[in-house]
Formats: sequence, structure tokens, C-alpha cells
Amino acid sequence: MTDSEMLKTIQEQFESQTLSLHQTLQQYMATVDSRLDDLRSQIQGSSNHMGRAPTQPHSMSSSTEANTSGVEISTVLRSMKMEIPKFDRSDPNGWVFQIEEFFDFHGTPETLRLRIVSFHMEG
Repeated sequence: MTDSEMLKTIQEQFESQTLSLHQTLQQYMATVDSRLDDLRSQIQGSSNHMGRAPTQPHSMSSSTEANTSGVEISTVLRSMKMEIPKFDRSDPNGWVFQIEEFFDFHGTPETLRLRIVSFHMEG
């Protein structure tokens, strides 16, 4: 087997494993979202029994609270493939805006942002 054939085989295996991992993560996230919905229902039910108005967790955005045909929008959004914008030095201000929007959208903690960005710089 030549080097190029071996490389092609390894790339195909990598792509197959990456796809499998992505599908597994999507299933896991759907399970987590379902469990969170159950917990929210239990919390709302217990706070209603105690005479208090139900409250939402502070960190939840309005997009995760909305419901569309029984499926939370957060579940739909998590299944979308979104790539972190790479910094290529051509438009620093535009890139900063895009990466901040990306992190805000995904709720990335401030403490992790620099570490994640460091993996997505070119040049």
C-alpha cells in the first residue's frame, strides 16, 4: 500500500469516526435537553404547590425557553453545525464581532473563550 493510499484510508476512517461522534453527541444533547425539561417541569410544579410563581434559571436565555411544536429551540440550534470563525488577519474587528457573537450564542463561559480562540487562529 502506497503512502497516498494509506493516507486516504486514514482520512476516510477519521471522517467516519468524526461523523459517528457528532451523531452520538447530538443524541446525548437531545437526552440532556429532555431531562432539563423534566426538571423544569418538576421545579415549576413544586413552586406552584408552595404558592410561588415559577421562575426560570438566571442563565437561561429567551431562545431556550421558547417551544416550537413540542421541541425546544435549543435542541434545534444545537443540532445545527456552526463553525468557529478562524482569524486570518484580514478583518480583525469583524472577526472579534463574529467570535463574540458565536460565544454569546453558545453561552461559552468567559474563562474558556481565550483557550478556544487560540486553537482557531491561522498564520
